[in-house]
Amino acid sequence: MRWLTGILLLNAVASAQDSQAVTQKWKTIEQAAPPRFGFAAIHIESGKTLAIDGQARYPMGSVYKALIALTVLDLADQGKLRLDQPIELRKEDLNGGYSPLREAFHPGLTLSIEELLRHMVSISDNTACDVLLARIGGPSEVTRRLRAWGFRNVQVDRTEKQLAADLSNADEAELERYWNDPRDTSTPFEMARIMARIARCDLVKPTSCALLKNWMHNTPTSSKRIKGALPAGVRVEHKTGGMPGVINDAGIITLPGGKGHIAIAAFLKAVKNVDEAEITIAETALAAYNVFLLGNN
Repeated sequence: MRWLTGILLLNAVASAQDSQAVTQKWKTIEQAAPPRFGFAAIHIESGKTLAIDGQARYPMGSVYKALIALTVLDLADQGKLRLDQPIELRKEDLNGGYSPLREAFHPGLTLSIEELLRHMVSISDNTACDVLLARIGGPSEVTRRLRAWGFRNVQVDRTEKQLAADLSNADEAELERYWNDPRDTSTPFEMARIMARIARCDLVKPTSCALLKNWMHNTPTSSKRIKGALPAGVRVEHKTGGMPGVINDAGIITLPGGKGHIAIAAFLKAVKNVDEAEITIAETALAAYNVFLLGNN
């Protein structure tokens, strides 16, 4: 309760547009943050940052699909594959996790790489994810490309099927090992850095970047996280993620009035209550929004 009370007080201060008090209140919130919660926010234009446990490793869950999409788009930019290339899905491609494509499957079902990317990013379809990973050479190719871009504190190691198999019928001890496993993890600060690079469109070509940002904007998944407490009409591009005991979101917020953009990553592990976890992300994102909005007057 102390955590949420502090955030609500921040909101009241923000409405009075007292930037000094808002910044001070952020410090109070940072000290009262729940355990095993990692958060990082970067005001892209100024480089100013906010963080809570920002350098610790957290499982990414489906947030890693944005990184897979970046890799696919970069390969397309280099002419190593075509976004209009058709791929016929096979029964053995279907993923047992969340996958509307599995529900829609019929022999002969064919989608382009661009359509698979949209399903993976906007809808978070696990079948689309694993089909694309197979097409580009697997998770190691994503990590290799991340390293080439200068990101050292993030890695992609497993397909969705492999992750599901590793967590099938996991007991509390096995989940604890997963939450602390370095595979398929990122620090909040590193993920916020990636989101900032997506916002600036300097990882892939502008047309490819525009596709990714559009997919991240037009997503129905988990609107109660980064977007959950922001004022109506604020533009957000984001990729959510969730695994057993893991609730995440990462994205880009456009501040009103030409105040710039915020890159955000929010990760929680050992989650017992999903609703409370989503409130934590939503209210912390709003807190960062207020700090940067008022601090850049």
